[in-house]
Amino acid sequence: MGKQGILLASILLVSGLIIYLWESPDTLLGGDTRKMPGDTNQKRPYAIVNNASTRHYNNEGILDYTFEASSLEYFRAEGQASSLNEDENYTLINQPKFIIFHGGDPWLVEADEGKFTEQNRRLLLWDNVIVSQAGGAGLETTLTTEKLEIKPEEKYAYTKEPVKIVSPSGDLTATGMIANFAEKQITLLSGVQGTYEPF
Repeated sequence: MGKQGILLASILLVSGLIIYLWESPDTLLGGDTRKMPGDTNQKRPYAIVNNASTRHYNNEGILDYTFEASSLEYFRAEGQASSLNEDENYTLINQPKFIIFHGGDPWLVEADEGKFTEQNRRLLLWDNVIVSQAGGAGLETTLTTEKLEIKPEEKYAYTKEPVKIVSPSGDLTATGMIANFAEKQITLLSGVQGTYEPF
């Protein structure tokens, strides 16, 4: 093969490698592979924040809720027209921790992963979701599930998934739940079973 043949082969090899890397998934380029369950599209975040924390106060200046996360990854829609679509603008959350205050003992909500949508008015949590409230004398009520939707401003949470509640008075299991933290009320939707242990 002559010099021109070697040069042509080198150019084709380099061009092929560039095209391959350009078309390859983000994992080959070192991108983040975390996804929300059901996501089929993979794209890079617009912005990343590590060790995030925020406090939200109500109109009277009283602490309403706090939020912490080990990292936030903000994704936004491409183009001005699509940027108005709230479903395309979202924030993925790693290790979210959310504390809701509303008189009495606060509620602590934790999970492995989460996603803010609707301009941060809706929080989706999944994988090892734990909701707990510490009562007096060290007594604690804990709720566990795999997915939970929260509306922080309304202090409302909902899931269709199986839930388990462990409290000083016994254990309950059910499928589906509505929690109104403001009213301190939890409604189990179906298949409720439990044990009662007086103390």
